[in-house]
Amino acid sequence: MIDGQVLDGPIVDNAILQGDDMSAGRFDERDGWIVGYVYEQGRKVSLECNYAGGGKTFVTTAKRVDRCLFTRRKRAVRLSCYR
Repeated sequence: MIDGQVLDGPIVDNAILQGDDMSAGRFDERDGWIVGYVYEQGRKVSLECNYAGGGKTFVTTAKRVDRCLFTRRKRAVRLSCYR
């Protein structure tokens, strides 16, 4: 994975959420999202993962999550969400 985004609702709506820059410490890049309100509004969070060569993967969370975190450290990239 080279990049990722967090979306409010279905992927087809393309409602990309702006992350809060949390760059600090050992990470080259770190963004975070508070997303619990999305579920309170009756929607779900979707994730977009972008890969070298142009490939993409889309995932809609099956269960509620409250936060998502994108980190990049050298060549290690991670997009994760948790309750």
